[in-house]
Amino acid sequence: MNDNAKTGRKLDDNQQSAKMFDNPILERLRKSHIAVPISIFVIISIGLLVYAASTTSIPALTTIGLFLVGVFVFTLVEYVVHKEVYHAKTESILKEGHTFHHEYPKQKSFLAMPPIMSVITAVVLFLLFRLILNDYSFSFLAGFLMAYAGYLVIHAITHIYKPPKNFLKIWWKHHLVHHYNDKVNFGVTSPFWDHIFGTVDKK
Repeated sequence: MNDNAKTGRKLDDNQQSAKMFDNPILERLRKSHIAVPISIFVIISIGLLVYAASTTSIPALTTIGLFLVGVFVFTLVEYVVHKEVYHAKTESILKEGHTFHHEYPKQKSFLAMPPIMSVITAVVLFLLFRLILNDYSFSFLAGFLMAYAGYLVIHAITHIYKPPKNFLKIWWKHHLVHHYNDKVNFGVTSPFWDHIFGTVDKK
């Protein structure tokens, strides 16, 4: 990892010149415009729904229900991964990457995983859910990946744009507190699980 990330030295207001890796190839590969993984997950999600509707005999209401369950399950997975992996006590490349994001939160090129990792993630999730849920996996994974895309959108806008003067600013407030105190407020799409597990900021 580059010394910039280790020392926490801030380079400029937008922090776009901060580097995670000294190796230029690795540095280039880790960068991604936020629209790329969002588009990947949305396209795959829609494709899975179309496939489920056209090739399986699962009723429409069941398909919709599984989609919504997938969305809900993602919020729990997001919370657990953020808390137990990205902020784990043991070191890992995922934790290092997330630490870099905390030190340079305005760097737009590090708000999402690289495109190749997005595709690999989608494939691994498909194989896992396919093994467990069989034909029900298509609509379930569609909801899971659509929620993943929603997470990326919410995370990006809270870092790129100023909070609005309406009820939506709850997302900004909740996540901003996490960047000042990484022991609380692990949920990005929703503070629901923080309330359930007692990790919401009490102040």
